[in-house]
Amino acid sequence: MNNEIIVDSFPKLREIENDLKGTDAKWIFRAEAHSKDESDYLRTTIEMAFQRYGIANENKSNTEKDLIREFQRKLHFYSNPNFNLKRNA
Repeated sequence: MNNEIIVDSFPKLREIENDLKGTDAKWIFRAEAHSKDESDYLRTTIEMAFQRYGIANENKSNTEKDLIREFQRKLHFYSNPNFNLKRNA
């Protein structure tokens, strides 16, 4: 189950981080650290790309899944053949 939490400030991010410490929660946060537009400062790169290319909210999940699938299919073109990629089961 994916729960999206909107973070609009660094204090809010630290609060969420502290709340999740010591739990089994798995989370990821990625944002553009050096954005020219202050409103993008805490938005993920993919969220900014969705806006830039006009991807509608209802299409974002499928678009992200397609990107992941494409990456997985073409990883061998760019990776070390001796690298052992283990998946979480």
